[in-house]
Amino acid sequence: MPTNPEQGAHHTPSPRAIQDALSAMEIAERSMRLVAGAPLDWHEIIGRYGETWQKARKAAKAGWLGRSESALHDLRKNFQRLADQSAFLGGCMTARAGSARKRLRRAAEHLGRSRDLDLLADKIRGSSAPGRGLAKRALVLRSAAVRSARNESRIALRSSFAQVARSLNRGIARIAPRHTARD
Repeated sequence: MPTNPEQGAHHTPSPRAIQDALSAMEIAERSMRLVAGAPLDWHEIIGRYGETWQKARKAAKAGWLGRSESALHDLRKNFQRLADQSAFLGGCMTARAGSARKRLRRAAEHLGRSRDLDLLADKIRGSSAPGRGLAKRALVLRSAAVRSARNESRIALRSSFAQVARSLNRGIARIAPRHTARD
C-alpha cells in the first residue's frame, strides 16, 4: 500500500519474502557461530538438508505437464539449493549421492534452458511466418528440456530421505565420530 508520496512508495512484503528474509538471517547467524569456532550441529544440518531434500523430492514427483514458468523456476531453485547443500556435505556423502548432486545440477540447467527457450518463443512468435516456425521449434525444444529435467530429477531423488540420512550418518561418523547425527 502506498504511503506518503514524499517518502516514496511502500508495500507490505509477502509472507514468502518475510520467510526468505528470516531464513537468510538464520543462515547468517549459524555462519557467525561457525566463524566464532562453535562446533557444527550435525543434527540441525541433517535436519535442514532433509527438509530441502523432501521439498525437492515432492516437487519432482508432482505433475510436470502444464506447470507455469514461475512454478518451473521455483523448482529450479529447489534443485539448485539441494545441489548446493549436497556439495557442502560432499565429504560425508557416498558416490551415489554425488551422482544425485550432478543430476540435480543438470535438471536445474535443463529448467534454465526451458525458461530461455520460452522467452525466445514469446519474443519471435508474432514476427513473421519464419518467426512463428522458429517459435514452434523453440517450444518443442523447451518441452524436451523440461522432460530431461524431470527424468534427471526423478533419478536423483529416487531415494527416500531416511536412506540418505543413514548414508550421511555413516559419512559423518567417518569424519567426525563424536558428532554423529541421530538416525
